[in-house]
Amino acid sequence: YFNVEPRLSVAYIASPSLSVKGSYTRNVQNLHLLTNSNASSPTDRWLMSTAQIKPEIADQVSFGIFKNLYNNAYELSTEVYYKTMKNQIDYKDGADLTYNDQIESQLLFGQGRDYGIEFLIRKNSGKLTGWVGYTLSRTEKQIDGINQGQWYAAKQDRTHDLSVVGVYRLSNKWTFSGTWVYNTGNAVT
Repeated sequence: YFNVEPRLSVAYIASPSLSVKGSYTRNVQNLHLLTNSNASSPTDRWLMSTAQIKPEIADQVSFGIFKNLYNNAYELSTEVYYKTMKNQIDYKDGADLTYNDQIESQLLFGQGRDYGIEFLIRKNSGKLTGWVGYTLSRTEKQIDGINQGQWYAAKQDRTHDLSVVGVYRLSNKWTFSGTWVYNTGNAVT
């Protein structure tokens, strides 16, 4: 397969403390990971693209606004994105992936989408620095033969993702940091 992966990024600096950015990206994946979580010990299989297994193609657009406050002591940003995915892979019901030399016969193909909004507030100066980030997003697939052809949550779906990071600089030799992360778990369909 021959695929082009163009990228475009634009930025507009409205003022020394305010900027707007947008981008478009295409990614192509010719190596596919098949995860079998039905076995007693999960086993992964890697497959190359073939005549039956086409490369996965993702197109993503994003738009963001970035604002610095109090002489860059704080940074606020928000970004929205939307991604379409072609040639997504999933399994037929009752698929046997462990001892099957004809793996293509166990696969179904369709499309996917990923969209969301991200928020970030960051403190850049002082003894205590860090950030709080939150993402609200959806990752979904639509494949004939699964969920009656309707969109369903993909395994990678993380509807909520919250990260809190703090860094305290006690001296030039001692720095303490802590991280707290919360996200929703694996989707099951």
